[in-house]
Amino acid sequence: FMNSYAAEIARCRIVVISGSIPRGVPVTIYADLIRIAKSMKKKVLLDTSGDALKKAVAAKPYMIKPNLKELEILMDRKIHGMQAVTLATAQLIQQGIPNILVSMGSKGILYARASKRSKDGMNLYYVQAPHVQVVNTVGSGDCAVAAFAMAILEKLKPEEICRKCVAISSANTLTIENGVIDVAKADEFYRKLELSVPMY
Repeated sequence: FMNSYAAEIARCRIVVISGSIPRGVPVTIYADLIRIAKSMKKKVLLDTSGDALKKAVAAKPYMIKPNLKELEILMDRKIHGMQAVTLATAQLIQQGIPNILVSMGSKGILYARASKRSKDGMNLYYVQAPHVQVVNTVGSGDCAVAAFAMAILEKLKPEEICRKCVAISSANTLTIENGVIDVAKADEFYRKLELSVPMY
């Protein structure tokens, strides 16, 4: 895999690294993969947890998507309330990660994006999840990462990126099958969702 990795991603614009690491594979594997991709000028989106996440963040991927528990692991402290979440994202951006997508389940997504023009060094975008009858949440985080990748390829604005991530991940919760998206419903959510004041 390592021998073919660089050749396989050569034709890609975005590299998504996600999930847990197989038993017996070094915990630094994701960090190594990120560095290889970055040396080839590829944008890397990371979605993992535990030690793999902590090691990989040191390689400074283009985007990370922690949930609240994973954010606590990264910061080595408990995080309660939106102020604490935004402080954590600010610290991660200062460490060289330009995009942070914090998934908060039914509360929605907070998107922190590095900005040299902002006095805080970042801009924040928040979209609350729509009220839906949840059937199955498995894969919703993966859907948010996929939506982010789609949005980058479509060159959407930051607020549109956040809306797209919430719309597609929310649509995923409506079906019993994992990763089966009602495209019409996702489009409906996307049209109706708006940026709002962070509530957590």
